Amino acid sequence: MLTLDVPAEWSEVDGSAWESDGQVIGLSVTAAPNLNDFYNTWGTPGVTFNTTDQLDFTVDELLDAFDFSSDCTPNERTEYSDAVYAGKYDVWTNCGGTGTLLVVLVAEPSDQSYLALITVQVVTDAGLDALDTIFNTFILSQ
Repeated sequence: MLTLDVPAEWSEVDGSAWESDGQVIGLSVTAAPNLNDFYNTWGTPGVTFNTTDQLDFTVDELLDAFDFSSDCTPNERTEYSDAVYAGKYDVWTNCGGTGTLLVVLVAEPSDQSYLALITVQVVTDAGLDALDTIFNTFILSQ
């Protein structure tokens, strides 16, 4: 089960499986105030949390697969670690010509049994607090 804490107003949730090329490759959960707007615009905050043990990628390779340079300005890749996960994240700015930040984190537990992919769309300063909370609470309970 995937769990993470998000703002109360991110009340629309989609727990569909993570699919690639029509095949289920893992678990997924998305939360936002309005899922349709989150999926289709840069103006709505939200998060998608995916996990998979089906991909043969390194952390860097999976991050490289998510290239938003056509819509956003890239920044440096940053190391990430907490009590459970280690990985890296990319911060994309000015997405869609707005002030929106897109943060893409790929991390794995110490046993490297699966990869976690988290994307967070930040549209306000309050969204930065949500990002911190998400990074401090995401977990796959097996």
